[in-house]
Amino acid sequence: MNSTKRELPFRRYLAFSRASFLETLTFRASLLLSLGGSLIYTAVVCFLWKSIFNSAGTEIVNGMTYPMTLAYVAIAGAVTSSMTIYLVWDIGRDIQSGTIALWFVKPLDYFTMNLFNSVSVIVFSFFINVVPVFILVEILVGWQIPFGINILWFVLSVFLGVIINFCLDFMVGTICLHTQSIWGINIMKEVVVSVLSGVTVPLAFFPDALRQVMMFLPFQAIFNTPLTLMITPNPSTELLIRSFSIQIFWIIVLVIAAKSFFKVSSRVITINGG
Repeated sequence: MNSTKRELPFRRYLAFSRASFLETLTFRASLLLSLGGSLIYTAVVCFLWKSIFNSAGTEIVNGMTYPMTLAYVAIAGAVTSSMTIYLVWDIGRDIQSGTIALWFVKPLDYFTMNLFNSVSVIVFSFFINVVPVFILVEILVGWQIPFGINILWFVLSVFLGVIINFCLDFMVGTICLHTQSIWGINIMKEVVVSVLSGVTVPLAFFPDALRQVMMFLPFQAIFNTPLTLMITPNPSTELLIRSFSIQIFWIIVLVIAAKSFFKVSSRVITINGG
């Protein structure tokens, strides 16, 4: 009897995941456009980084070969596209419209509901975007990217990165409770994450001092950590423990921070229009 009661909240959140997944299937054109954008981005970075390596006159730049760099940057773009779910705007819309007040009277946790809602879309979008891009990259570099146990670690690490990114988005969305607007803050967050996570340029290409600082921040755990595991043929036990420990640490910190910030911020909620 007790086990049934414990399962009910979990099943409620799964219902949100299912509804979100079905909604994504309804708008298949959006997924195809996202995939098209990822493939075009891959073609662009292919020529860009090929030119960079040709001008460098060496096969290895900052410890990375051209195939490794292309795989890193192209897959980073595809994963970023998969994680783009506009959570910040959804939360902002709930706050500005007053819909968020309805969630306060429901036996649901707003943070957990949004997490389940987002993860189902991201997982589906991940396979739509990342798998074709990975195959394209393998073809472009002559199947030089390792395909083994490293892919399993990569997928697991991406999942942890999704939770970290979700927490950051949730906190940015919560700021709307104080400002009633999140456009500028969200743009700033997107730029910071893109640069400090290694999406735009691999962290290996940054100066050593700056890279060491970036490794202590949560942003690199979103993209750099899983991408590093992907391009490493046989990740050592030490690398795996360090990588996953850092991600789990930031998940714990950010989940607590996001839920606490929302709890405190909800006390100052203002519903426009009465």
